[in-house]
Amino acid sequence: LNHFGIHDNTAIHLSPTLSGCWDWHPIDYYYRQTIRRIVRAIKDDSCGNGKVEMEILREAVPFPPPMKKRENFVAFVRKYPDLFYVESVTDYSAGVKYVKLNAEGDIPIWL
Repeated sequence: LNHFGIHDNTAIHLSPTLSGCWDWHPIDYYYRQTIRRIVRAIKDDSCGNGKVEMEILREAVPFPPPMKKRENFVAFVRKYPDLFYVESVTDYSAGVKYVKLNAEGDIPIWL
C-alpha cells in the first residue's frame, strides 16, 4: 500500500464492482437457509390450523442481506410450490394470503 501512497491514518473505501462478489456463501446457501426458516416458522406459528398469514410470515422470516435486493418475499415463496401452498382469501378485505406446507401435494391455483 505504501507503493500507492497509502500511509498510516488513511481511510480506504473498497466497494465491489460485481453484485454478490462479497457474499460469504453462494446464493443457494441463503435460499436453503431461508426455506428452512420459513418451514420452521410455519410449524411454530400455525396456531393449530397449519397455515400462517403471508404478512406475519414475512415479518417472522426476514431475508438475509444478499437476498434483499434480489427477491420479493411472495415471489420467493411461490417459486417452491412443492414446499409451500399459498392460499388467497378473496373477500371484501385486503386480500389476505395464507401459506401452509404443501404436504398433500396440492397444485397451486395461480399457475
